[in-house]
Amino acid sequence: MRIGIDALPLLGRAGIGNHQRSLLRALLMVAPRNQYDLVLRSFNSDLVLKSFLKFPQVFFHRLPFPNRVLELFWTKHRWPLPTTGRFFDSLDVYFATGLVVPVLKKPIVSVIYDLIPLKFEEYKNERPMFLSRIKRIIRHSSYIVTSSQSTKNDLGQIGDIASERIIPIPLAADPRFYSWEDRRKVEAVLQRYSLGDQKYILYVGNMGPHKNVTTLVEVFCSLKNRQRIPHKLVLCGQKKWGGKVLERIQNLKIQEDIMVLDYVPD
Repeated sequence: MRIGIDALPLLGRAGIGNHQRSLLRALLMVAPRNQYDLVLRSFNSDLVLKSFLKFPQVFFHRLPFPNRVLELFWTKHRWPLPTTGRFFDSLDVYFATGLVVPVLKKPIVSVIYDLIPLKFEEYKNERPMFLSRIKRIIRHSSYIVTSSQSTKNDLGQIGDIASERIIPIPLAADPRFYSWEDRRKVEAVLQRYSLGDQKYILYVGNMGPHKNVTTLVEVFCSLKNRQRIPHKLVLCGQKKWGGKVLERIQNLKIQEDIMVLDYVPD
């Protein structure tokens, strides 16, 4: 079987990028006889290639179009791409990983992690575009993979889609995080971030409004004031959407007890 995969999310360093890389590695182990064609954009960095170059089943196809042009062809006008028809016709199935579904005659499997822009007012400006993408995925996908039963239930309320076409596959921890026995490496990381023997409460994830990190900050402040806990709060993840969180930390005047580390490598 020849499987095309939208490789754009593979460039991400955080959750979705990690999921896509782990999924592809798992596919290579459980179904090594398939051919996997990673579909890259014209602007993609070749860094995405390095970790998969050693696999003879993995091939790379670069589309000469940026994402906005792909959406213009596929979403706005519902046209197939020029110059790449032969490649797409050679696939047996296409795995759409980034909410952009191509115009194909072949089966499409899409992944939808959640419907956050439809649930939170903070994302209302993104809602029309997001909803149109979701509805198009529902129309054109043979199957949709979700990361939870909750998202499957939500999708069933948006469009006319048979339940058996939505397959929830729960996420799992990477084996690297099962245990860590080299205490020297642990201590080196703690020293790097000035934690040492400090007790701390750790949050990992971005600080967008849907993560509710402001409530975490407020509860932590309450614990410091009422229980006098010795811990620091360590916020580990991208903070570019965390303006309200950073503002709340300043207003509570507990900056010295909260460490905002931004992105931290695995």
